[in-house]
Amino acid sequence: MSTRPSRLRFAFAGVLVALIVTACNQAQNPTGSGTPTGPAVTVAMITHETPGDTYWDIIRAGAKAAAERHNVTLKYSSDPDFSKQATLVQNAIDSHVMGSP
Repeated sequence: MSTRPSRLRFAFAGVLVALIVTACNQAQNPTGSGTPTGPAVTVAMITHETPGDTYWDIIRAGAKAAAERHNVTLKYSSDPDFSKQATLVQNAIDSHVMGSP
């Protein structure tokens, strides 16, 4: 039994996925200018960051860059106290954000 047909199917599936991803990327930004073209969305990001925590500083910077790239308004808030985090979540819900990562 030959594995050649299986390899061809696998290769074809990989090419198909690459084409779909490329098409979706161009559909989101057809001009290729790097300017966001989708509808504006507001997302809340709530963490347990403590001030000066390098890890969360990097995460926040990445989230901010992604938000700018995809026409998303990012509402970032943090508190190391879990009971205060619950309040932050409720505040985000009350402000009618469209999602949270």
